[in-house]
Amino acid sequence: MALNDDIALLSNVSLFAEIGDDKLRLIAFGAERRRVAKGHELFREGAPADCAYAVAVGSFSLSKLDADGRPQHVDTVSRGALLSELALISMVERKFTATADEDS
Repeated sequence: MALNDDIALLSNVSLFAEIGDDKLRLIAFGAERRRVAKGHELFREGAPADCAYAVAVGSFSLSKLDADGRPQHVDTVSRGALLSELALISMVERKFTATADEDS
């Protein structure tokens, strides 16, 4: 993706909707792209969260472990979703596991 594509993606994320293009350009410039193959995890519940993820392509299933330690589906997210946004302001743990439903 080109920088302008990253800016367009971020402008569609609700958290960044009111931020101007110049500030979005700075955020996009500092961002890293990651590809996740279908069936692979982007991150796991309980892991330290040191960044947030904006979904550019594909979709992810979000799951949490129940009291018996079994994964329970919570939601499915796709393009424009922002995952682990609290990590942008504080060191936190991932609240769920994100697994790619397709190449993402």
